[in-house]
Amino acid sequence: MGRDANTVVDAGRRGTRDRGTAHRSGASLAALLAYLVLAVAVTWPLARHLDATLPLGTEPVATVPLFNLWTLWWNADRALHLGVDYWNAPIFFPAESAFAFSEAQPTTVVVAPLVWASETPAAAYNVYLLVALALNGLASFRLLRRLALGVLPAALGGAMVELLPFVHWQLGVLQLVPVFGIVWTIHALVDFGEGPSLRRAVALGLAFAITYLLCNHHGLFLSVLLLAAGGWLLGRELLRWRTWLQLLAAVALALIVVAPVVHVQWKAAQEYRWERRSDAVADLSATWSDYTRSPWPPREPAFTPPAPARGNGFPLHPGTVMGVLAIAGLAWGLSRRRHRRVAAFGLTLAGAAIVLSLGPQLRVGPVVPYELLAGHYPGFEHIRNAHRFALFAQLAVAVLAALGLEAVAVALGRRSSSRGRGIAVAVLGAAAVFEIWPPPQRLYFLPDAEAGRTWIAWLEAETPPGSPVVCVPMARGGRARDTLETALWMYWGTQHRRPLLNGYSGFFPPPAARLQTAMKAFPDAHSLRLLRKRGARYAVVRRAVARREAIARDAKLASRLHWVFGDDRAGLDVYAIE
Repeated sequence: MGRDANTVVDAGRRGTRDRGTAHRSGASLAALLAYLVLAVAVTWPLARHLDATLPLGTEPVATVPLFNLWTLWWNADRALHLGVDYWNAPIFFPAESAFAFSEAQPTTVVVAPLVWASETPAAAYNVYLLVALALNGLASFRLLRRLALGVLPAALGGAMVELLPFVHWQLGVLQLVPVFGIVWTIHALVDFGEGPSLRRAVALGLAFAITYLLCNHHGLFLSVLLLAAGGWLLGRELLRWRTWLQLLAAVALALIVVAPVVHVQWKAAQEYRWERRSDAVADLSATWSDYTRSPWPPREPAFTPPAPARGNGFPLHPGTVMGVLAIAGLAWGLSRRRHRRVAAFGLTLAGAAIVLSLGPQLRVGPVVPYELLAGHYPGFEHIRNAHRFALFAQLAVAVLAALGLEAVAVALGRRSSSRGRGIAVAVLGAAAVFEIWPPPQRLYFLPDAEAGRTWIAWLEAETPPGSPVVCVPMARGGRARDTLETALWMYWGTQHRRPLLNGYSGFFPPPAARLQTAMKAFPDAHSLRLLRKRGARYAVVRRAVARREAIARDAKLASRLHWVFGDDRAGLDVYAIE
């Protein structure tokens, strides 16, 4: 009889757990759908042109979005080939490990089926971006609920993270959009601090590894910031030796997962001697005044002027309403035992992120904190965009602002009805969200497929697979506007699939840089000699650079560049390089 009673009790507990799990899953699904709707709204009119455009954010031209479109395509293409030659991407031929010169973004492989099923990778790119924005909101909502915030403050906090000004200012840089890995890692650290275990250590290690694979910058920066602020979330658990063993297990797991990427990046850095000049890092570092600039005019009266057209500054202000809520949340959180560690974590995270975003411009007496990192922390010697630390400061402000909304709800709890309390919280949260709402999304329309169909079809039919091709003109400088043509050649390369001597990336191999300089005088003897030396078999040349008639009049030149095909619609010719 006792056994039967225990069985009934156990079954009841299981039923309660199952209902609780089902309720949480249903709430998460509803939240995901709501945040997906928000992602569509905040990027409008992108959803109307998913398969034909790329969002630019505040990018002046489409160079970076096109490059990330090519990156997404290459991940999908290699998935069809089970990863064979993954790092030897068909750019900067004959350079090896060319895919390691910039962010590989292997996580984009989740949308590979959309790439395979579409004429262009644009729909896959845009779906990935919209889902990433929605997951930013969902991950933040789940973290805030884990921190014991009410549903409404947590939901509005998730919306603030989804609309972080930094993310939408940099929306044209795809790898910077997914913030959910960072939030997931913080969530895992909160769980770990509540009761370290091997299971929670595994969750923490995987969360960090995925953060790094989503965006190398995010992962590297997060690793430093958690060293500075993470202790608040662990509290007294740091005094136990088992905690340290399990943390080491989490670190080991993260390293194992990211090792294949890090190893190739490290080899490429050593082979090509990647370096970042200190003056370049200083130019791409934030200043104190940058934190008073908004990326676009505020939607509500605020004390922050919009940033001027780029200049030498960065628009890093998180929003006035969100900032005021964050101050209130910080004060309230520090005064309450339940939220004290989270408030201290948010303050430390924001402070450390702001300090590091200043790069080598900040000195503490004779010490330059950023240079200490660059000299002693692996990976930082190759970082140039120190201002990207500001993302973490804005994230901390959003979490503290959600805490501020919770403070308002608690303060009104005894003085007003639940409906009145909900309205007050909703109005304040909506004000924070509405203030940082970006303007309508600027879109770049991809070239009409017909514009390149003829010459691409000829390359596919008449040249052997693997034949190296150079496309002219090459880039004439290092600015985004100078390299737009190169990014377009890479886009057409997703269709003809021939390796290119052209290329765009975060780092340029020295031989490619020398060739780019020489190609400014194409088709002279020096540029043709370098092309042959680097293995080019064919040249696709726009007629604005060199016309067939002019080449034919020079017998010596015509003997080296043999005309094989012309495309009048595209305004270019194809030459065999002899």
